[in-house]
Parts: sequence; C-alpha cells; structure tokens
Amino acid sequence: MLAVAALLLVPAGAIASDPNDVGGKLDLRSVKAVQDGSLLRLTVSTYGPWASKLLKSGVGGRSGPRVGVNALAVYYDVNGDGKTDYTGRIVYRGGLFVWITGKGKAFQPVPVSRPTPSIASFTHPVDVLFPEGTPSPRKLRLAVVSLYRKRDRAPNTGWLTVTFGPR
Repeated sequence: MLAVAALLLVPAGAIASDPNDVGGKLDLRSVKAVQDGSLLRLTVSTYGPWASKLLKSGVGGRSGPRVGVNALAVYYDVNGDGKTDYTGRIVYRGGLFVWITGKGKAFQPVPVSRPTPSIASFTHPVDVLFPEGTPSPRKLRLAVVSLYRKRDRAPNTGWLTVTFGPR
C-alpha cells in the first residue's frame, strides 16, 4: 500500500532527450517539464558547460529585454494548434531570468537557477497562460530552442506535453 501511495505523489511530467548534434555551448541534451500543482518546473540541460553571461541581453522595451546573439527560449502552445502562444526568453541581466510574453501579455521575470554549469532551471505558475474558464485538464505543450552559432530544438519535432488538473 505504501508503494502505491508514493507512486501517486510523483508529479506528472515529460522529458525530451536531444542528440549531441549541433555542437557548441548551447547544444541541448534534455528538457524536463514537471507539473507541481499549478506550477511548471522546467529544467534545461546542455552537453557542455556555459556561463550565464553567454545569454547577455540587449536593451529591451515593455515586454522585457531583447535576446542577444546567443539565445535560449521556451515556446508554449496552450491551445493545441501547434503554434507558439507564449515565448519565454532566458536572458542574463545581472543574473539569469526568464521573460514570458505573448497574447498581448508580459509577465514578471522569473529567476533561473544554475544547479550545474550545464543546467538552467526555473519554476513558474501555469494558470496565467490559459484563458479564464479553460476546463481541466489543461494541456501545456512546450519546446526549447537554443541558438549558439547553430539552432537546436528539443524535442526536434512536436511538443513536450504536461497535463495540469484532473486527468
């Protein structure tokens, strides 16, 4: 019985592994998205280490800083049409932050932690991404894209899907 109870406490999530295919500091290794109540915990891993300052941003406007020459972004599809509804740009401004914008909205920046030199991780609420009244379960589809001399995407095609609410 205890094993069954422990199994129920494991949060739902999805993992995409990516081949070592583009080289460079932002060659994606894996993306792990975990549902934790109404929060999304996202962990992006690369094949090699990189300094946070690699994602130094340009001057920005109302929706946050512009992405620099190198980029790391999360694309969110909230309605299942296969198109990006929101974009989370991970940028360095005295520390790493993710700036999520889309559908005419710009959310407060979320701090990004670096548990190792090849991992970036952050947590943010998900309910703000869905229109009010969206029934449960809510399916959030996401992909991560990096740019360091070459573009990389995880998953290479399609989306990671994380379900929020009763299944």
